Amino acid sequence: MLDEPVVLTGGMTAIPGLVDEVEARLSGALQREVTCLSPDDPATAAARGAQRIAAQFAQQS
Repeated sequence: MLDEPVVLTGGMTAIPGLVDEVEARLSGALQREVTCLSPDDPATAAARGAQRIAAQFAQQS
């Protein structure tokens, strides 16, 4: 089972049209509509996520 939306991350998602292409190919392969999302700034998404987690740990200390 594939949950939606499918979230694509990493610098490769900055390639124009990549998210739409993955969405189209998954939809075709699964024979149903699939929605894919990517962060606004995929190159720094992992670092921003790690910073948020670190900030939460710091507040708990």
